[in-house]
Amino acid sequence: MYSAAAAHLDQVATVYDEMAARYRRAAGQGREQQAQLVLAHDTVRWESLAGDAFRGLIDLLMSDSAGVCEESEALAGEATILAGVMREGAEIARRLAAMLDAVAGLDLLGVSGEFLLRRARAAVDDVASLGSFLDDYGGIPAGLGEAITEALRPEAEPAAP
Repeated sequence: MYSAAAAHLDQVATVYDEMAARYRRAAGQGREQQAQLVLAHDTVRWESLAGDAFRGLIDLLMSDSAGVCEESEALAGEATILAGVMREGAEIARRLAAMLDAVAGLDLLGVSGEFLLRRARAAVDDVASLGSFLDDYGGIPAGLGEAITEALRPEAEPAAP
């Protein structure tokens, strides 16, 4: 069974991965910028108010650049974590879709279970429904997995007399 929620979460994870790469590039460029600022700072040998002002400006730019580098690295880390969370959600949606596909057309749980199956089907198709489903059940309900396993188990042959 296709899971639109899984496909969407995979796309979002890819976007977060791309964002993390951009933030890491920005941090790398900041380090290059800092190296150039150090070089500029060290080459200025003016002993005047203008020289002091120039070095003060370079110091300020280095401080700002260091802050941007740190922030970029932090954001890259957060984006990487979020990409992982999105992939985990996509994997759960795929597992749920596979479970539902395995029992399509079977009467598993009676009337009370129909509500759970309806919610599970909605969760496979929509990210918001998936989030709600996982929040409400704390993951894929163990009872659903057990009912599916039981429904798919071949019936035992009667014992010979």
